[in-house]
Amino acid sequence: GRPALGAASRRTALLALLSQSSACAMAWKSSGRTHEELVSNMRRDGTLKHAPVEQALRKVDRAAFVPPELLRSAHEDRPLPIGYAQTISAPHMHAFALDQLSPYLTSPDAAVLDVGAGSGYLLAVLAHMCPQGDIHGIEVIPELVEFGKANLKKQPVP
Repeated sequence: GRPALGAASRRTALLALLSQSSACAMAWKSSGRTHEELVSNMRRDGTLKHAPVEQALRKVDRAAFVPPELLRSAHEDRPLPIGYAQTISAPHMHAFALDQLSPYLTSPDAAVLDVGAGSGYLLAVLAHMCPQGDIHGIEVIPELVEFGKANLKKQPVP
């Protein structure tokens, strides 16, 4: 069976679950018509909690990392298909992950590996968060490797 949890552990687990689910519920309201509006809405909705994450996200426009036929949807807070049964994650998911990792990413000796780098979007944001860090991405789908490389050339990174 499952290990027994004490009352305090059950409360902690429940609070963690509730806080995560409320964050997810709010996040889907963050869509914008522009890049600036999307990031501002994530700040307003409480999705963005750390200034370095917000600053990095403001420097990288998601529109440079989606297929051309989806440009009109680039600033919607939802995952978008990038081909080969893969997606670029919803912006609130990137923001949540980066917020959780922020204390480590802002360290001068940060080392990051983005597994499944896809469009290259997260790599670009990470490069702005860790300009002196060691940032790498891997992708197993050759066409997405090329897609990501081409996208990273469109969006200047440090």
